[in-house]
Amino acid sequence: MVLLTLCYPARAQWHQLPGPPAGGPSCYIEIPGSTRIYAGTVDGVWLSTDHMKSWTRAGMDGHPVTLISEFWDQANGIVLFAATYDALYRTMDSGKTWTQLEGPSQSYIAGAPIVAVFQNSSNVFIVFDDAIDTATCVWRSSD
Repeated sequence: MVLLTLCYPARAQWHQLPGPPAGGPSCYIEIPGSTRIYAGTVDGVWLSTDHMKSWTRAGMDGHPVTLISEFWDQANGIVLFAATYDALYRTMDSGKTWTQLEGPSQSYIAGAPIVAVFQNSSNVFIVFDDAIDTATCVWRSSD
């Protein structure tokens, strides 16, 4: 009995899509259940609603955005957070207005990049890339 195994190489088809006009996005986030994709760039936040074929500004003009996070809030719906090198911002209206949040990014670790923002039912957590003092790189807020 002879057993033959045929192997066919997988050939994924990749197509480049246009990024935001500001170039070099540092992060993307897709809003589940919608066609909305946000990109953080060296010149703010950009939004695509047509599967990345075209882009429009979504605020934070002139701010280098390094991270975008999205959460569902019972009272407000989708809430977006955008981090820059020295601050954290929030929008509850799909990027029409952004509010800079007070917190450790201004009072403790100015300049340390925010590497994660996450939320549970009643708290928001931010994580800084602080190689010097790792015991204080995670911060929590209930408001």
